[in-house]
Amino acid sequence: YLSAQFEHARLYFGQMNRNWGPVGSLGLSIADYAYPRTELGFDLMFRDFQLNVVATELNEMVSISGATHKRYLMAHRLNVRLTRRLNLAIWETGILASENQSFDPTFRNPFVLLSFPIQLGLPDARNTIIGGDMAWRPVDGLLLEGQAMIDDRWRLRDDPDGTGEPKHPGRWALTGAATLRVGSSALLRTHFSVINSLAYRTIDSTQNFLDRGLGIGPNFPDGLTVGASLAVPIRERWLVQPDVTVLKQGEGRITTPFPTNAELPNTPELFLGQPTTTVRLGATVSGGFGALQVS
Repeated sequence: YLSAQFEHARLYFGQMNRNWGPVGSLGLSIADYAYPRTELGFDLMFRDFQLNVVATELNEMVSISGATHKRYLMAHRLNVRLTRRLNLAIWETGILASENQSFDPTFRNPFVLLSFPIQLGLPDARNTIIGGDMAWRPVDGLLLEGQAMIDDRWRLRDDPDGTGEPKHPGRWALTGAATLRVGSSALLRTHFSVINSLAYRTIDSTQNFLDRGLGIGPNFPDGLTVGASLAVPIRERWLVQPDVTVLKQGEGRITTPFPTNAELPNTPELFLGQPTTTVRLGATVSGGFGALQVS
């Protein structure tokens, strides 16, 4: 990559793993599940204020009309440190896709909100997600982290005369983690993540949040994950970390076509088809003798 860094600003072009979410969990906006994309980035950085902007071109896809659509990703994230113990952030990500579309200069402006294109008289040829993050240390030795996103609200009743939408579930996701110091040196971490069945998809598949078949955020919607791990240092040279994770996964996939209007009213919020539950037990041991490091 190429980068130009100044006291309060940074310009960036190239490939870098990004994960806009709690440490150890896949970010709901941008995650590092897939290989990183070549992107253009811009950061403003102050002690209590940070603005991140990322823009890139995605792979082309064929729409339901049979036309090939060019696709672009734009993402904004504003983080504010309110106190020494509390950080809050708000973000939005958007997929811009249409036939013969270039990256509209309007959306290259880092201060234009993708979620409200009507403010600029622009056509609605994009799919956006908005969300927020929290990192809070209520007491020494305890860190609480959370992230939430929404792509579309719930419609509890059919609206054939207004919007034409049938009753349908929303598109949303939640993730969170708690890290607690145990004793003088051990750390206990618990985490959860729930991504509903329709998250990251929309009627026009070219506006789905994926690139080359893989999710830009998490790769698997329609699932619930809960887990815990304990990190225990031994003799100041070794770290032993057992963990357990429980995953309940439905049949929803990020590459599956969006349900038709006739199917939407009967689409569940979670666990399409026949869900499967998996329990995973694991452990990591790492440390070293002198110059020899082992994991």
